[in-house]
Amino acid sequence: MKPRPVLAVTLCIVLYLMWFIFSTRKEQQLAQQRAEEQAQQQAQKESTPQGQAPAKAAGEKPAVEAKAPQPPRPAYPRVKTALSADRNLAIDVTSQSAALAQVALPQFKNYFDPKRELVFLPELEDGPRTGALRLDPPSPNDPPFPPLDQEDWETQAEPQKGEVEFRNQVGEAGAGPALAISKKISTVTGQHHLLVTLAFENRSAAKVSFQYSLWGPVGLRSESLRGPGSDLAIVSGSFSPNGPPAVTQNFVSAMAKTGSWENPSRPAWVGYQNNYFAGILAPVGEAGAPKEAPADLLDKCFAETFVDPASREEHLKQDYPGRALADLTAEEKTKLEENAVRTARCGVRSKLIEIEPGQSRTDRYLLYLGPRHSDYLAPYAAFNFDAINSQGWTTWLVNLFLWILPGLHWVTRSWGLAIVCLTILVRLALHPINRRQQVGMMLYQKKISKIQPQLQELKERYGGDRLKLNQEMQKLFKENNINPAQMMGGCLMVFLQLPVWIGLINTLGVSLDLRQAPFLWIKDLSQPDRLFVFDHSIGFLPTDLNILPVLYVALMMVQQKMQPKPTDPQAQQTQKMMSIMMIAFGFIFYGFASGLLVYFLASAIFGLIETKVIKRIIKRQEERNGGPALAAAGAPSASLYPPSKGVIKPKKPPKEKSPWR
Repeated sequence: MKPRPVLAVTLCIVLYLMWFIFSTRKEQQLAQQRAEEQAQQQAQKESTPQGQAPAKAAGEKPAVEAKAPQPPRPAYPRVKTALSADRNLAIDVTSQSAALAQVALPQFKNYFDPKRELVFLPELEDGPRTGALRLDPPSPNDPPFPPLDQEDWETQAEPQKGEVEFRNQVGEAGAGPALAISKKISTVTGQHHLLVTLAFENRSAAKVSFQYSLWGPVGLRSESLRGPGSDLAIVSGSFSPNGPPAVTQNFVSAMAKTGSWENPSRPAWVGYQNNYFAGILAPVGEAGAPKEAPADLLDKCFAETFVDPASREEHLKQDYPGRALADLTAEEKTKLEENAVRTARCGVRSKLIEIEPGQSRTDRYLLYLGPRHSDYLAPYAAFNFDAINSQGWTTWLVNLFLWILPGLHWVTRSWGLAIVCLTILVRLALHPINRRQQVGMMLYQKKISKIQPQLQELKERYGGDRLKLNQEMQKLFKENNINPAQMMGGCLMVFLQLPVWIGLINTLGVSLDLRQAPFLWIKDLSQPDRLFVFDHSIGFLPTDLNILPVLYVALMMVQQKMQPKPTDPQAQQTQKMMSIMMIAFGFIFYGFASGLLVYFLASAIFGLIETKVIKRIIKRQEERNGGPALAAAGAPSASLYPPSKGVIKPKKPPKEKSPWR
C-alpha cells in the first residue's frame, strides 16, 4: 500500500493544528508595520480628541452658547476613595477625572501569579480612565470645554454606603457657572456591576449644547497562552428591530493598523474582554433596563489602542537591561513599542444634547466588571451580554463540555478526574468504530502476510515498471479480497476526535472553573503543567519543563508498537512516518494547556487497554473456533473490489437445523 493517503491526512491535521496555534502570530506581525502610521495617527489624536463632533455645514449656526475665554478652573484636592461590593468588587476611585483608579476582583487570583489578587483594571498614569467624562462642543469652531477627563473634581464620598459623588462645573467668564455636572458611582450589593449616574443642570440664561464621551473599561490585562494580547477584544451590542442586541467582536490585535474602532450602527453597549473576564458599559433606564430607544442617547461606541505600560516595562527590562525609557533612542523606543502588548480603552459617545435655561438632564449607565461565565451574565439577559461567549462553530461543543464537566466534577470532586471521565465517555462512544477498525487492520496484515511471496515475486518481475507493478498488485488484492482502506483506521479515529480536541482547547481557554484548577502536581489545568521552572533559558529551550507532552509521546509510541507489524515495505515506511509525526505532535502540544494533555494521556492509556482487550477477545475466539475469528470479531467483510469470476469462494459452513423443524 502506498503511504501517500496516510501522509496526506496526517499532514492536513498537522497543518491545521499549526494554523490554529500560530494564527495569532500573524496578527502580531501586522503590528510591526504600524510605526510611522501610528505616529501620525497619535499626533492627529492629540490635536483632535477622540469622538470629536464633525463640523457643521457652512452657514449653519452653532447651537452652543459657551464662548471663550473660559474662566479660571476651580482647584479641588486630589482624593482617593476605596469602595467595595461584598467580595465581588474592590474599587479605588480618584478625584482626578472622577473615575475608577483601579478595580480588583477579590474572589479570583492573578492568572500568572496565584499568590496575588486579580487586578481586573490596573491603575494607569496617562490617558482617560474607566468612568472618565469629556464634553465636546457641537462644532470644532466652537470654544472647547475644559478637560474634565484630566482635572480633579470635588468629591463627596460615603464608603459605608458604597457610593461616591463627584461635582464639577463649566461656565463663562464673569457669568457664573453655566453647567453644573454631577457624577455618582454606586456599588450594588451582591452584584458585579456599578451604577454610574450623570446629572447636568443648566444654571445660565442661555441654552447649552454639547456631546459627551464616557469611557468604559480601560487597560484590561491579557490572560492568553496563545500569545500575549491575543485574547483581548472589543465587544459591542447593536439594537435589533426584533430581539436582543446583536453582538460583534473585534480583536485588539486586528486593530493594529488603524489603532481605533467605531460602531455607529444603533449602538446599545460596548465592552472589553479577555479569555475569562469582561467589562461592559451600557446605558439603562430608571428601572435598570436597557434603553428602549437607541436614538434617545448614544451616537456611537468607540475604542482606541495603546501600549500596555506593564508590558512596556517588562520588555524594557528584557531587551534593554539597566536602561531607563528616557535613555533609549527614537529607533529603540519604536522597536520597544512594537514588541510590547497593546491594550485598549473603549467608551460611548452621546448624541447632541441641548439643555434649556434652568433645566436638567440625567443619564444612567451600568458598568459590569466580572467573569464572562454565563452564570454571572444571566441577570443581564435583556442586554444579551452572554453572546460575547460565542466560540464560532465550536460554540455547541464548548457549551456541551461546560455542561458535562461540572457534573463529572460533582461526582469526582476533581477537575482533573472530570477530564479523565470525559475522555472515557468519548472513547466508549467511539469504541465500536475503533474495534471494527483495529480488527480490520489485523485482518489486512494477516492477508498480506499470506500473499507476501506473491508480492515479492511481482516486485522482482515488474520492479522497473511502477505502473505495471501497481496494476498487478491491485489485481492480486482483488483476487484475495484485500481492502487497503482497512489500514486507514487510525486516521479515522484521529478525524473523529479532532472536533473534540478543538472544542476542549476552546473550553480550557474560557472555563472559569478550570482556570487555576489543580490536579496532582499541576497547579493550573488551563496552563502547561510546568513540573520544573528554570531561572534562565538555555538557547532556544523554554524556561519550564512540561512533562505531560513527553509522557504523551511515549505512550503513543508504545501504543503504535502494539499494533500489528506490517510486512509490506510501503506500510512499514508509513508506520515509520507516523512515529516521526508523534514526536512532532509532542513539540506542537508542548505549550498547550495541561488539561488537554490530561485528555490525551487518558485517551492513550485507554487505547492501550482497548487494544489488549480486542486482541485477547480475538485470540479466545480463534482458540474456540479452531481458526481465524477476525470476521466474527467485527472485521468488515466487504471489499472495495468485486470478486473475480475465476476465484473460488470459500463455502459457508452449513447452518444448524433447529430441533423445532
